Amino acid sequence: MAAAGKCFLVTGPAGIGKTTLIVRVLETLRNSNPNLKVQGFYTREIREGTERIGFEVVTLDGRTGLLASNKISSAQSLRWPTVGRYRVDVASFESLALPELQLRG
Repeated sequence: MAAAGKCFLVTGPAGIGKTTLIVRVLETLRNSNPNLKVQGFYTREIREGTERIGFEVVTLDGRTGLLASNKISSAQSLRWPTVGRYRVDVASFESLALPELQLRG
């Protein structure tokens, strides 16, 4: 079991099972120790049919928000930075994901 204040980063190629791993480990931890405090986030694909159109941020306490999309074309989103074919909603990432990197008591 990890010591207090430990962080884990899971990386790898697309489709390898990173999100599945995180969700299953989280479920196992919650089932084996319901009082264990965990925090963090993962990203999940947003799909329309078989096409990936973006990603959302999902915090471990269940909050979600847009991370990136190739379908949004609002005036605001046109100013978002791009990564590949996706426009990244930095404000959403900063409001949801970044606070999850701060250790809470």
